[in-house]
Amino acid sequence: MPALKHSRLIRPVITRHEQAASFMACGYAMYTNRLGFCFATAGPGAFNLFSGLAVAMSDSYPVLAVSGYASMEWRGWGSLNETSGLNRTPDSQAMFAATTK
Repeated sequence: MPALKHSRLIRPVITRHEQAASFMACGYAMYTNRLGFCFATAGPGAFNLFSGLAVAMSDSYPVLAVSGYASMEWRGWGSLNETSGLNRTPDSQAMFAATTK
């Protein structure tokens, strides 16, 4: 975010919730015919993107979503709100596979 502060080409919009960010990215793609972009933190933040991404996928709007993820060496240890699907944690890769192309 600090690097984007000086950009003349990219205007970041900070939202209060990740779900709003994904719907805003979908709306941007819908009305401009350009790529919408949103990002979120790992774990619960990434899960909050699903609603907007599902709409973008069902209506074929181009949206790129980026989220953080725990380091592979820490996989299975529950670090960073881990969502690897191991040890009864949610599986974010399976969930994103259902709402993205």
